[in-house]
Amino acid sequence: MIDEIVPEPFGGAHRRKAEAINSAGDALERALDHLRGMDGHQLKAMRREKFLAMGREPGITNRP
Repeated sequence: MIDEIVPEPFGGAHRRKAEAINSAGDALERALDHLRGMDGHQLKAMRREKFLAMGREPGITNRP
């Protein structure tokens, strides 16, 4: 499951490694900041609800 798409730097990550690493690090930091302060039970409940909600969202199906 994807929570965020990290854009590739202009010219490609293979040419601008430091910029790509910084972008990925920033995305990870944002994701982890959102989870700080939650205990294991809260994290498990939030994850469960996230995946259960996928089947309830209008327009989202598991059929081709």
